[in-house]
Amino acid sequence: MLYLDGVPILDAGGLAALERLVAQCRMNGTQLILTDLQFQPLKTLARAGVTPIPGVLQFAPTLGEALSSVSGR
Repeated sequence: MLYLDGVPILDAGGLAALERLVAQCRMNGTQLILTDLQFQPLKTLARAGVTPIPGVLQFAPTLGEALSSVSGR
């Protein structure tokens, strides 16, 4: 889980690093949840075509919702 509340800007380098992390998660069978995205990083991800990948990449609007999805509540 990546809590991104303190990340106001996502540039090309950050996007590339995130894409490498998602690729690693896919290879390892790990699920990654991005939560509390601010507007600019969310806009960058949308422009790059980053979408949820079942079992690999998920988005949650708040940390609480992300934790609930993991705990199954």
